[in-house]
Amino acid sequence: MRDMSSPATDPQLVKYYPFRSVIETGFWHSLAAKKLNTIRLDDSPIDITGHYRNDLSLNLPPLLNVNYDSFQSTIDSGKECHPLLGRLIVTNTSEEFAVKDKKLLMKELAKEIWRDITDGTAIQDMSKSLSKI
Repeated sequence: MRDMSSPATDPQLVKYYPFRSVIETGFWHSLAAKKLNTIRLDDSPIDITGHYRNDLSLNLPPLLNVNYDSFQSTIDSGKECHPLLGRLIVTNTSEEFAVKDKKLLMKELAKEIWRDITDGTAIQDMSKSLSKI
């Protein structure tokens, strides 16, 4: 019989671990070039792709990474990595950033994900509907 007093040692137990995020230096260089040459003053959301990995090592949390190629529409994440789709909003001033309603942005994303679940879109392509950052 299993000892129920220490569920943390049960390898079959499903656990939630928050992502540890890594933004590589190359991401900032790509963003700066894109902002100067393409985006300019446009503050529309930009599609980006990151990738995450859940290493087999017990002591490492899942790692979410964005890097220099996160602005490309297709990324080869590699064998051990999984893509995450996201939207980046680049404001032009610190004042614009300060007044941006971050809770509203999260609610809108949650509604979009829920809509994809309820209308069946998520079943057709889970990687695009349920893997969003």
